[in-house]
Amino acid sequence: MNPLFGMPVTRVLTLASLALACAMAAAGHGCESSGTGHAGATRLCTPGANVFCNCLGGKESGTKTCLDSGQAFGPCEPCLGLPEQDAEPRIAPDTSTGAPDTAVAPEQSDKCPGAAAALTTGEPLTLSGDTAPLKSNYNGAAACGSAGQAKDAVHAFTASVRGRVKLELKPAAGFDGTLYVRRGSCEGTDQAACAEAGGAGVAEKAQVALNAGETVFAFVDGKDTSSGAYTLVATFEEGSACGDGLADPDEICDDGNEAAGDGCSPQCEPEPKSAKAKTCPGQPIHVWSDPVEFAGSTSTFANASKSTCGGTSARDAVYGVVAHRGGTLHVETLNATFDVVMYARAAPCATGKELGCSSLFKGQGGEKLDIPVANGDTIYVIIDGFKTEAGEFALSMAID
Repeated sequence: MNPLFGMPVTRVLTLASLALACAMAAAGHGCESSGTGHAGATRLCTPGANVFCNCLGGKESGTKTCLDSGQAFGPCEPCLGLPEQDAEPRIAPDTSTGAPDTAVAPEQSDKCPGAAAALTTGEPLTLSGDTAPLKSNYNGAAACGSAGQAKDAVHAFTASVRGRVKLELKPAAGFDGTLYVRRGSCEGTDQAACAEAGGAGVAEKAQVALNAGETVFAFVDGKDTSSGAYTLVATFEEGSACGDGLADPDEICDDGNEAAGDGCSPQCEPEPKSAKAKTCPGQPIHVWSDPVEFAGSTSTFANASKSTCGGTSARDAVYGVVAHRGGTLHVETLNATFDVVMYARAAPCATGKELGCSSLFKGQGGEKLDIPVANGDTIYVIIDGFKTEAGEFALSMAID
C-alpha cells in the first residue's frame, strides 16, 4: 500500500502511465484506451501503422512500424547504421476503427494524361494548383503558342453525357496564365480551344463541347516564362443546342441565339447575305472533320478590301474560318454568277499577311485555295470580284 494515498503502488503507476500517454496525445502521439496489445494496457500507436522518423548525424529520413503490441515501434529504416534521432514521429491515420481514407487524387499533374476529374452537371468543380515547381513540358498553338518556355500543369476532364465544359483559369497576381484545351490525345496537336487574352492576374476562359465518355485535356500554362498559383473552375452543362454560343462539331456557326437574319440561322448555318460578312472580322465559319458548303453574296456590300491578284474596285465578303483540326484547308467557289477573285489572310483580318490568291477563271469557274492550318487557327477568306463585278456564289471548305 502507498502510505500517502492509501492505494496499491501498482495502481498508482498504471494511472501515471495513462496520464503520460494522454500527455503524449496532446503532442500528437495519440491516446487510446484499448488495442491489440496487453489486456488493459494503453495503446501508444496503431499496430502496423508507419510513422516518419529521422536518422541522427545526417539529413536522411525514414519510417518505422508500430509493433503488434501497440506499445513500441520497430527500427527507423533505412538509417544506414546511424541511430534514430529523438524526434516526434508523425503517426499515420488509424484505419483500424473503420475511419475513411482521407487521401484524395492530386488536383494537378506535371505530365499527360493529367490529373483526372469527372464532369457532372451541378456545382462548379474548383481545382487548385501552382505551376512554379513544375516543368515546361508542353506548348499550345496559335495565340497560345507563346507558352513554350513556361511551366505547365495538365488536367483531364471526362464527361459521362454529351455537354460542354466552361473553363475559367484564375491566375494569382503576377501570373500571366494561358489556357488551352486538347481533345483526342493529350500529347497530340488537336487543340480545341485557346485562351490568351489577358495579362498578369487576369482570368482566361474557354469552352469545349464533349460527347458522352469523351475526355479533354486542359493545360494551365503561362505567357512567355510566367508561372504561379492558380485555380481552375470547370462548369459542366449537359446537352447540346444550336444557339448556345458554342460551335459544336455538327455546327458551321453558332452566334448564341436562335434568331434568323443575323448571319447564322436557327439551324446554325451561315445565311447567304450575312451582314457580318460585310467587313472584318467577317462571318464566323467553323470547319470540323466533314466538308461544309454554304451560299453567299457580295451584291449589297462595299469595296473594303483588295489583293495582289485583283479586287481593287469590286464589292467583297469576308469569312473568319476557324480550323478545328490541323492539315490543309481547301476552299473552292461554286456556281458564281460573276468573275470571282478569292484570297486569304492571316490575322489580323484587315492587314494580315496574304496566304494565297486565286483569279484564274471567268464566270462560274471555281477559284481554289489550299492553306496550311493548325488546329485552332483562324484565317480570313475574302470573296471579291474582277474589276467591279459582284453577285452570288457558294463556298466549299474542307480540311484534310
